[in-house]
Amino acid sequence: MKHFCILIIVLFISFTLCAQDGVLDTSFGDEGKIFMDFFGGRDSATSIIENSQGNIIVGGFTEISTSNIDSFITKFFSDGIIDNSFGNNGSVFINSDYGVQFGAR
Repeated sequence: MKHFCILIIVLFISFTLCAQDGVLDTSFGDEGKIFMDFFGGRDSATSIIENSQGNIIVGGFTEISTSNIDSFITKFFSDGIIDNSFGNNGSVFINSDYGVQFGAR
């Protein structure tokens, strides 16, 4: 079973796929990594799962504007390619009104 390692960067989401021995799986995404930037603001992945078909589902928060932070769910195939048939081009955004709760500027 492969393990997922998450690296969250201020302006975009980055996560990598590692083999069981911890070596980066370069057949996944772009040399073992996927970078996403939804709206140019801060994005944060909070959950990553692998479903029974081997697809990767990522959930978290994205900064739409300085006062609007929404939840997102994005689906990838097992090779790290986004599943554009899911939601709107691979992602679903949920208006969560977290901007005030998380102290968005």
